[in-house]
Amino acid sequence: MSKTIAFSGCTDHIGTTTQAIQAILTVMENGQSACYLEMNKSLYIENLLKLYRKAEDHKEFIKFNNIELYRKEYANKVKNKNYNFIIRDYGNANLTTFEETSFSEQPIKIVVCGSKPNEVFNVQKLLSKPIYDDAFFIFNFVPENEKLAILPLMGNKQERTFFSDIIIDPFKLNPNSIGILNKIVSLKSSTQIQQTLDYW
Repeated sequence: MSKTIAFSGCTDHIGTTTQAIQAILTVMENGQSACYLEMNKSLYIENLLKLYRKAEDHKEFIKFNNIELYRKEYANKVKNKNYNFIIRDYGNANLTTFEETSFSEQPIKIVVCGSKPNEVFNVQKLLSKPIYDDAFFIFNFVPENEKLAILPLMGNKQERTFFSDIIIDPFKLNPNSIGILNKIVSLKSSTQIQQTLDYW
């Protein structure tokens, strides 16, 4: 059965899709299979197909740089595939079209954030919602001298907060992305084990 990692962003153009693709590349680097599932209305897949000649249209999915990217309407079919991981991209969490219920049901939830004033306030809105209690947070485009100032704003989510390198090409794996995703999966596994122990 496939494992799911869900991504959302605090706003548009914050790098949510980039982080989702980096997660796929990390899974593949670890010797497992993964695919991308577009759970938003950004039309990223359609635009990818229009822009790059190397993008292959396989009807159910588009293949680019050895990554298989599915549109939302194929979500049920993806479940029946043999991927180790399905990476879901829900897009901007502050849009009215954001599928909050579906996002909340995913086992690993990652929110992509930024440090500009509007971005920080959007993150604060999300932190006030219970569905983000077990989420992880990746900050993009944060200068080194601002990172220490960001952490206190995250309250009890500091251990679940990470800072990404600047990634120019989403389809080129960044070593920092490997470290972040492996740490998130490790923390999630540790939490599940502890919850099981607490139950027994």
